[in-house]
Amino acid sequence: MRSTEKKSFYNPELDGLRFLAFLLVFIHNAPASLPSPFFEIIHAYGWFGVDLFLCLSGYLLIRLLINEYERDGSFKIRNFYIRRILRIWPLYFIFVLLATAITIRLSGWSPYTALRFTGLMTFTDNLMAAPFGFNTFAFAPHLWTISYEEQFYAALPWALLYLLKRNTRSRWFAFVGVFCTFLALRALFIYFNAPYPAIYVLPVTHFISIFGGFMLGMGLLDNLFGRVPRWSLLLAAFAYLGLVLSLPNKEVPGWHLIITYPGISFTLILYAIINNKNQFYSKLFGNKIIAYLGKISYGLYIFHFFGLNFGFYLATLLHITPSETITYPLVILLSGFVVTFSCAELSYRFIETPFLKLKQRFTEVPSHPL
Repeated sequence: MRSTEKKSFYNPELDGLRFLAFLLVFIHNAPASLPSPFFEIIHAYGWFGVDLFLCLSGYLLIRLLINEYERDGSFKIRNFYIRRILRIWPLYFIFVLLATAITIRLSGWSPYTALRFTGLMTFTDNLMAAPFGFNTFAFAPHLWTISYEEQFYAALPWALLYLLKRNTRSRWFAFVGVFCTFLALRALFIYFNAPYPAIYVLPVTHFISIFGGFMLGMGLLDNLFGRVPRWSLLLAAFAYLGLVLSLPNKEVPGWHLIITYPGISFTLILYAIINNKNQFYSKLFGNKIIAYLGKISYGLYIFHFFGLNFGFYLATLLHITPSETITYPLVILLSGFVVTFSCAELSYRFIETPFLKLKQRFTEVPSHPL
C-alpha cells in the first residue's frame, strides 16, 4: 500500500546554488566590472549562471515528479502545470506590464513594440530574440529565459511520463537520439552562420544544461558516475569550464560554439554536490543567509536589471565616471544589489507568497518551507 504522506524534498544547498547562479548573471549584466582578472572573467562569462539555473531547475522538477510517481504510481500533470503557473506567472506578468508601460512612456508604441509585447505575454520572447535580438523593453532583456523555461515546462511531464514507462536502455536511446538531433541543429546554425543570439536562446540548440538536470533527476547517471570519486568529477567539470573560458565567447560565431555551453560541467558539479556527504558543501551553499537569498532568487533575477540601472543612475548622479575604475563599478554593484534585494524581498512577501500558499494545495512533494 502506497503512502499518501507528503514528504518534503527541501534541500538548502540547491537554494544556495540558485543564488550563485543569480550572482553570476548579476555581475555579467552590470555595466562595469572591477579591475581584477576574477571579476573580469565573471563579467564576461557570468551568463554561465543561466546554465547553472537550467540544470538545477531540470533536476529539481524531475526529482519531485519522480518522487510523486514512486509514491503514488503516477503524477498529476494538471497539478504540475498549476504549480508552475502559480510560481512564475503572477510576478512575471506584473513586471512585464510595468516594463511595457515604462517603455511606451519613453519610446511610444509601434508595430515592433506590439510584436515584442506579444512575445513576452505568450512566452515566445526567446523565439523572437533569435531573429530580432533581445527585447529592448525597460529592464526586461533577460526575460527570454522565462519563455525558454515555460517551453520546457510544457513538454517536461509528458516526456517524463513516456520515459518512465520504458526500461533504462530505451531511456538512454531516447536521450542520446534527442541529444544528437539537437547537437546537429546547433551545427546547422553554426554552418549557416546564424547571428547571435539565435543559438543561445533556443531550447533546441542551447539544451545541454537542462538535459543534464533531467538525466540527474531520473537517476540515469547514477550507474555511470556512482563508483567514480567525486573529486574526479569536479576536476573534470572545472577542466571543461577552463576549456570553455579559453574559447571565444558565445557572441563570436564559429565552430567553437559546438562546445562553448557549459552544461556538461554543471551536470557533473551538481551530481557531485547532491551525492557527496561532505559537510563542506552544506556549510558553503546551505548557509541560512545564502539559502534564503536562493529562495527569493526568482525575484532577484526578475528585478536585477532595474537594480543595476538604478546603480548606474546613482553613479551618474554622484558624478562618478567609468575612469574611476574601482569606485564606479562598486557603486553600481553594491547599490544595484541593495535595490534588487529590496524589490525581491517586497515581491516575495506581498506578491509571491500569497500565490505560493495557494500553490501548496496542489503540491504533492514539498520542495520548500514557506
